Amino acid sequence: MQPPYAGSLPNGFSSAPSYSATKHKAIEDARAAQAAVLRECAEAGREVPPYKLLELIGKGSFGRVYKAVGTKTSQLVAVKVISIEEGDGIQPGAADTLGDILKEVNTLKLLSNSGARNVNAVVGTELVGQAVWIVTEYCAGGSVASLMRPTSGLAERWIIPILREVAEALFWVHKQGIIHRDVKCANVLVTDAGGVQLCDFGVAGIMETKFDKRSTITGTLHWMAPELFDPHVAYGIEVDIWAFGSMAYEIANGLPPNATARINIQQFGAYLKQHRPRLQGDRFSDNLKNLIAFCLVEDPKRRPPIEDVQRHPYIFNTQDRFPTVSLARLVADYKHWESQGGSRQSLFSAGGAQAPRRERSPVRQSGWDFGNFDEVDELMFQNTAKPRP
Repeated sequence: MQPPYAGSLPNGFSSAPSYSATKHKAIEDARAAQAAVLRECAEAGREVPPYKLLELIGKGSFGRVYKAVGTKTSQLVAVKVISIEEGDGIQPGAADTLGDILKEVNTLKLLSNSGARNVNAVVGTELVGQAVWIVTEYCAGGSVASLMRPTSGLAERWIIPILREVAEALFWVHKQGIIHRDVKCANVLVTDAGGVQLCDFGVAGIMETKFDKRSTITGTLHWMAPELFDPHVAYGIEVDIWAFGSMAYEIANGLPPNATARINIQQFGAYLKQHRPRLQGDRFSDNLKNLIAFCLVEDPKRRPPIEDVQRHPYIFNTQDRFPTVSLARLVADYKHWESQGGSRQSLFSAGGAQAPRRERSPVRQSGWDFGNFDEVDELMFQNTAKPRP
């Protein structure tokens, strides 16, 4: 599937001048942020962090993500800049920002030390004034959500290696007793060489034992398993399997399950139990449809473990026919589309953390917006429920 080129941009995508303006704004945002850091460090007599911010590439409710370069190493990295000045002081009961940051860093370090594959690795952390910088590997291809923009869904020759490599990442995540809790296309990154990495462990939960269950409801609405809407919820790694199935639906269809349905959030769980999502249409293979149905099972006890998902015929033993290096072509096609006029409008749309010196909303929203559609991805459903007796 080739992305549209000049003169054939789909409806809703801007022309080349708008792309140039978006790129320019992203670079200017980084320059302003870098200047603010230099000014703040000079006034406080602190050492400047060893990274130069180059371009805004994403945003979330508590911070912004920049492409950056190490001033000592010349290594390209991604820097997630998160404010810690808000914390619980603004809104009692809100997320403990610093605690969440430390949890994400520790989770990434735990995975890195375990030899986990296909997980976006943490390079380091920096305390910069009232912000923490989480420095991770830079994936030049961006997120799968971004790569889907030209075509609203990907061809199966791309879907197969992406799902296979995300399943491998989840194998390692679950092996370490970690629930990711926010698996979706926006949290899957692709390198320019075609490597696939699962990212954003900001809401991940670590389970103490094999039989441990969690009771905090968190995730992004259209990828959330039915049990997460139970007022007495107690859940485990099974929620990631449902989210994986929803992500497979999303990558094929361009939108996650029920994205266009008008369902009250209070009724969403009941709706899912009565209307289990299924991929429809002749343009999709039966094996892809079957994989999605295999994961989107209402009863979490009957949902397959990730090892069984990896053995599903749609992705099992497909490395030779669909190698990850083939995804380099997908990245190249996306960059060509972008250079011909495709634009990431969501980067400067409403929602997410604003530029430095502007107020942020203390209400926790979704994970990092790497170009996914705003109406769905910026809705985070979060609550605290009692454990199941």
